[in-house]
Amino acid sequence: MKIMSHCNPAYFKYAEALTKSIRHSGNENHIVLKLQDFPDADRDYAVERLKNINNIDLEFIDTSKQEYGISPLKYINNMNARKSQLYTDSMPFLMHEMLNDHDDDVLKISANGLVFTKLAEIEEVL
Repeated sequence: MKIMSHCNPAYFKYAEALTKSIRHSGNENHIVLKLQDFPDADRDYAVERLKNINNIDLEFIDTSKQEYGISPLKYINNMNARKSQLYTDSMPFLMHEMLNDHDDDVLKISANGLVFTKLAEIEEVL
């Protein structure tokens, strides 16, 4: 089973806490963390903060180069609202990509979640 989460730079502190809580609770599953629109300094920070986490892939995504099927027209006058909505609405597309790219079960956990238990029971259900 793979565990996936995604975030933008503003939510990275939550994704970091999620990732560390997964490992602290004894889960060794492969983690794929999709990091959207991270400037270089934020990329370096994320890599540094998670460098001691085993079995993790950090995938940096430039959303301006991705097609998520989300119409910007609704948010055309408010770019901040559009970007905020983009990060929420892109999740199904990121999940679809994960399922296409990996021949394994995928558990999606929100970046602001925490894990306080072994995930073996969920893995068995999947």
